[in-house]
Amino acid sequence: METLRDKPSILNLHSGRSTTCAQDINQDESTKGTASPSSTDPPSNANNDEDIDGGLLAWSQVLAGHLVAFNAWGYITSYGLFQAYYTATLGQTPSNISWIGSMQIFLTFALSTFSGHAHDTGHYFPIVVAGLALQILAIFVTAQCTTYWQLLLAQGICQGIGNGLAFCPTVSLVSSYFVRKRAMAIAGMASGMSTGGIVFPLIAQQLLPSLGFAWTIRVMGFVILANSVAILLLVRPRPVRGPVEGSIIILAALREPSYVLFGVGMLMAVMGMYFAYYYVRLATLLSLLLFFFFLSPLSSSTASGNYLLIRPYLSPHTDDGIR
Repeated sequence: METLRDKPSILNLHSGRSTTCAQDINQDESTKGTASPSSTDPPSNANNDEDIDGGLLAWSQVLAGHLVAFNAWGYITSYGLFQAYYTATLGQTPSNISWIGSMQIFLTFALSTFSGHAHDTGHYFPIVVAGLALQILAIFVTAQCTTYWQLLLAQGICQGIGNGLAFCPTVSLVSSYFVRKRAMAIAGMASGMSTGGIVFPLIAQQLLPSLGFAWTIRVMGFVILANSVAILLLVRPRPVRGPVEGSIIILAALREPSYVLFGVGMLMAVMGMYFAYYYVRLATLLSLLLFFFFLSPLSSSTASGNYLLIRPYLSPHTDDGIR
């Protein structure tokens, strides 16, 4: 493999000494003042090492992330309709029923601790494909469930594992394409939670009275299946740049006070976040039909918050940190 040391004529050109191999380039310099880049030069940093920060490819990753959030968090925030239905049909207490949704949320967050590193190490596709496959498997198995423990295993554990594998690596994927517009991109992805929180209750409202539970869940499964196909067609992980920490969890981060305090703050915020989604029907004594109308606006209200609250804090970020 040739190096600059093997090409003294090019080095001499930049030092002002004329050589035989540099004569043609020197002729161009006499008219342009600078040498034109060679066709064999590596791609510009703007297309390789630097963040794209826009364009069709970058925004298509936001669309893919939106669909991932739709499948994961849209389904999670719609659990209030399952809470109401299971309480009425399974003969279990609301507290027992809520364990299904709680386990789903716990696994989504807990596994994100490990799966988020997959994008950084170049293993995005295997992890996300496994997550999407588990999501699809879980929802179609849920349609066949008739007992509490079956639902806990399928909708609680299997669905939670699928969500945890698919969501966090996609957040990293979307972030890798943006710097100045990163807040807008992440907000666009996160709004998939609101979209899914509208669509799934509307599906239940329209189909549950006529088709019953099993086919209503299957229709939701086909929606998630279609989204998963679109996700795999859209996502394009960027090449891994530079050496990557081999450990799944970087323990050195726990020595940063700002990181630890942020994690504790998010734990406190999320700890009480989903009570409204789960127990709003029990608290308001709404009928199941009216509850569907109430749950969709509750989920859609988060979309405006994504832009109003996130953007002022994240938009100043650059590769060098906060400006």
